[in-house]
Amino acid sequence: MSAECSTPLTPADLLIVSINANGLNSPEKRSHAMRDFRSQRASVVYIQETHFQEGKAPSLTNSHYPTGFFSHNAEARSKGTAILFHKRIPFQLLDSVTDVGGRFIFVKGQILNQTYTFANCYAPNKAQHKFLSTTLRTLRDFAEGLVVLGGDFNVPLEPSWDTSTGRSSIPLHTLRSCRSSLHKARFADCWRTLHPTGKDFSFYAHPSQSYSRIDYLFVPQYYLSASAHRYDRHCHLVRPCPGNHYPLLTHV
Repeated sequence: MSAECSTPLTPADLLIVSINANGLNSPEKRSHAMRDFRSQRASVVYIQETHFQEGKAPSLTNSHYPTGFFSHNAEARSKGTAILFHKRIPFQLLDSVTDVGGRFIFVKGQILNQTYTFANCYAPNKAQHKFLSTTLRTLRDFAEGLVVLGGDFNVPLEPSWDTSTGRSSIPLHTLRSCRSSLHKARFADCWRTLHPTGKDFSFYAHPSQSYSRIDYLFVPQYYLSASAHRYDRHCHLVRPCPGNHYPLLTHV
């Protein structure tokens, strides 16, 4: 039996990886991505921008990640979100929710008698606050147990810290509304909580040659406070990465 399957699993072993893949219709990109997930030892993978269209989606599972849940765009090869589980994770599905546009996928289930809700989002690049407010209401009505919210939110929540230039073209009211929605839902930004004045970025914009942090993993505030010692070691960005986005990793 392989080492990755022989060691008993504990809840603290769950490693969440989130990445905007910028399209996975190419077989080569899919193979490369699956190799990356395995090399990162990901337990659960959040993928944004699969670019899979409903009814025309290729397979995105393999022997190492045999369980996947998907939200495809109904009209075109754009957007698209997915959540994959490693074969070592004894995930038992309770329920799931998808978005007709492929903007989010929520999956609820049990792992080792612990209930989890895994929520993966890909926000639009305009009116992010409206998307976030509506999505969080849907998630609130669906969620049970420990909620792990992540994805590409297309917004630097604190431009002075979350951009290389110290500013953003996104309207101030949009930024404030996004922060307010997350605060009201009692979500904590894993990385920012541990690095309150730090700078690290998850996205590179070629036109402006600038960096920003627009990809996030959130957990409930109470859980992050109780588990800060783990996040101090395990919430980080991975480099290098061949695309515009860097993977984000954290343990829960």
